[in-house]
Amino acid sequence: MPDPGLGSESVSFRLIQLVAVGDEEPRKVPVTVTMVRVGATVATFQSTNIERDGHAVVPPDVVSKQLTKLADENR
Repeated sequence: MPDPGLGSESVSFRLIQLVAVGDEEPRKVPVTVTMVRVGATVATFQSTNIERDGHAVVPPDVVSKQLTKLADENR
């Protein structure tokens, strides 16, 4: 995925995780991960979508609020 441009450095990527319960066929589960460095702290945000088709989405407002807290703590 494109660089989210957050914190000091950041990266975001999507992957498909295979999940099987018991004798079931493995199920393809979309996962999205965003990692952000703020100073010496690395924060990881992950979203998994097991209910519907499409991508898992890391909510930008959650990431923004958490990064604001980290920035405030590093001052």
